[in-house]
Amino acid sequence: MRAQIIDTIDYIKEAEEVGFTRAQAEFQARTMTNVLNQLVTKEYLHNEFKLFENKIIIKLGVMMLGCVGLLTFLLRHA
Repeated sequence: MRAQIIDTIDYIKEAEEVGFTRAQAEFQARTMTNVLNQLVTKEYLHNEFKLFENKIIIKLGVMMLGCVGLLTFLLRHA
């Protein structure tokens, strides 16, 4: 679970102090929280790149085994 990035209660209070209505302040706080929750974090990117790296390593390993198998077959039957 992500930590809350902004304190919505303080945000709403400060917005009301500068002239926003309660509904406008709550809408802004809700919208900002939703947007911030959808941002990509460094941790998320790190995990995704690690998964991608593992998939590439596996695919390269399978391709190498296939090449070795093909070469072995060709050398035995040449």
